[in-house]
Amino acid sequence: MAHTILITGATGNVGAEVVTHLPQTKQVRLAVRDIDSAKQHFGDALDYVHFDFMNTATFDSAFAGVKSVFLVRPPAITDIEVFKPMIASAKKANVQHIVFLSIQGVEKMSFVPHAKIEALIRESGISYTFLRAGFFMQNLIIEHLDEIRRDNEIFLPAGKSKTAFIDVRDIGAVGAKVLIKDGHDSQNYTLTGAEKLNYFEVAELLTELLGRKVTYANP
Repeated sequence: MAHTILITGATGNVGAEVVTHLPQTKQVRLAVRDIDSAKQHFGDALDYVHFDFMNTATFDSAFAGVKSVFLVRPPAITDIEVFKPMIASAKKANVQHIVFLSIQGVEKMSFVPHAKIEALIRESGISYTFLRAGFFMQNLIIEHLDEIRRDNEIFLPAGKSKTAFIDVRDIGAVGAKVLIKDGHDSQNYTLTGAEKLNYFEVAELLTELLGRKVTYANP
């Protein structure tokens, strides 16, 4: 199964969009903890393998025959030592390219897990592309849905600072492209939305779209 593309985090926001944007002609393998649950979302046409970042015994079978990897750090994992044997297993399997979902501004924040994982990948000698994504538009739903629905407000201490929100569908499209197209080796791409908005403006947009008054609490 040469030239297989392995997707981690496939059941998450970004990973699922990467899968969606990959051509059906490509051999895609989803590295997931719960295969049955993943099949309910993606169907039976794809290749599935049990994969657990905390279980090194799952690594070799996941990387066998893989050419490219889309790597997402599970938010719950902050111990970077976990990624060392995983990257070593990828190198042993002759993985040629790792596309890693990083964060915007990581080059100025050496203390964050994403910066340390970037360093591990560079040190491995495996070709890489780092997608340094800005704040997900979908975080408004994930993190603030209850307060918007219940209280008609957005509550977080952001003041008048502006964010160029990015849709995870756009990140997925970029991720798929760099996985299958040449010319992206050793590249760092900062991905943001086209327009910067503060949360007062976000509340105005939600007011217009939902048909009810939504305010930004500005605590």
